[in-house]
Amino acid sequence: MASPFDMRYLIDNQLLVVCPLLPEKRFARYCKERGIRTSERQLERFEELGIFRPVARVRYPENEDEHPKTRLKFEEVDGKRVYHGTLEEGEDWEGGVEDLLISFSFDKDDAYTFMEAGLLWEPSSRAFKPWKSLKDRSRELRSYYSIFQVYALSNLVTATTMLVRPRTTSTTTKKRSIA
Repeated sequence: MASPFDMRYLIDNQLLVVCPLLPEKRFARYCKERGIRTSERQLERFEELGIFRPVARVRYPENEDEHPKTRLKFEEVDGKRVYHGTLEEGEDWEGGVEDLLISFSFDKDDAYTFMEAGLLWEPSSRAFKPWKSLKDRSRELRSYYSIFQVYALSNLVTATTMLVRPRTTSTTTKKRSIA
């Protein structure tokens, strides 16, 4: 299934900074606050069925060795550090250099660093795997949704309300949602 989102376009134009994505738990709560009954379990099931997917997925590094880093240039002026941006690969710099672990944000530089390290991706670009199986070792994994997906989810939740009939000979029909 092709993604309706172009991750690189969203990152390049800082659209994920202007209107941040919500992690799955916060997105489910956001929906409930607007009268849409859903759950993380239902979001995962919809993704498995290929009918509603997160915009992005981020796997946070387990330890410092795997964590994307940046190198900041600085010089000492009157006993204080004055920073001069990032040290590019192969760049000559006579001043000090500080290694800095990058915490994740959808800011352009951070997002591309995580993307290049294979820690940020569009879920539609990979085959579905149960969320629990994606959480290896002690790494944290987050699925991110856009508030602009709420309307589509509302229609989907409404359309997927099922009729469940008991296996007995009873003729009563119960209405049940997969939320």
